[in-house]
Amino acid sequence: MQRYQLFAGNNRYPAGGFDDYIGSRKSIDAVKKLLINCRVGGYHQPPEWAHIVDTATMNRVWTFRNREWVKDNAEPSNCWSNDP
Repeated sequence: MQRYQLFAGNNRYPAGGFDDYIGSRKSIDAVKKLLINCRVGGYHQPPEWAHIVDTATMNRVWTFRNREWVKDNAEPSNCWSNDP
């Protein structure tokens, strides 16, 4: 598994969770290129949405919607913390 993970899908056919996993690459640009030829959903259409997750921080770092990439500025998630 490489650092950046791509999850994508269509609004009509959300598989949910890991079923939306497309693949991983070493760089954000390489992960974005995965989306170009990606086909998902019941009609094998291009994805309507996508998320790139950085496994080093376990945060979503980019979102694809409305045919453009938007950088996420979300607060770091604590769901991966070992703290009780």
